[in-house]
Amino acid sequence: MISVNPMVMLGRKDLPANNGDELIDFARKSAAAGKPLTYASVGPGSMYHLMGEHMAKSTGVAMTHVPYKGGAPAQQDLLAGLVDVFMTPYGKGVVQMVEEGKIKAVGVLSSDRQALFPKVPPLNDSKALKGFVFDTWSGYFVPRNTPEPVVAALHKALSEVANDPAIRSALEAQAMIVPRPQALSAMDKVYNDNTARYRAIARAMNLQPQ
Repeated sequence: MISVNPMVMLGRKDLPANNGDELIDFARKSAAAGKPLTYASVGPGSMYHLMGEHMAKSTGVAMTHVPYKGGAPAQQDLLAGLVDVFMTPYGKGVVQMVEEGKIKAVGVLSSDRQALFPKVPPLNDSKALKGFVFDTWSGYFVPRNTPEPVVAALHKALSEVANDPAIRSALEAQAMIVPRPQALSAMDKVYNDNTARYRAIARAMNLQPQ
């Protein structure tokens, strides 16, 4: 694992919600009025699609999935007010748009507040979305049949690179968190736990292969 990427729930600039409870209250009223909350994703079956469906199922509030072909067009329509919310990793560019009032940060998806969004509460702090904690991470993978000595050598070298002060500073400047080095067995568990979590959400929403 090279970096952990915190995520944020973004909303159109005039969305009448500033935290998780206000968001779900608005979504419930909108659904009752026949205009369900719309959430963007980067495509059907994507992590962001699963997160949106999980939010709808866990709160019992109907919401409408709006798939896009990538994060850029989703963000563009959010800026235009054509979609209500978009859950996404973020960097300084997103923080700047929030500060300029072009879009709204409803809540971060981490369990704690984030340095680049110190005033934005975690969705986990709300009653309606307690436990709604997600992030993304990046890492290096090799083919299954790669010899163990090669895997071990790459793991050692990449761990050293990730902890180089210059590399850490560059990643942290983009809101990425550089995790402490982990044993290969620990990374196996992280990967398998993540896979099991999203498979369970996919089964719960009856997601079918396309």
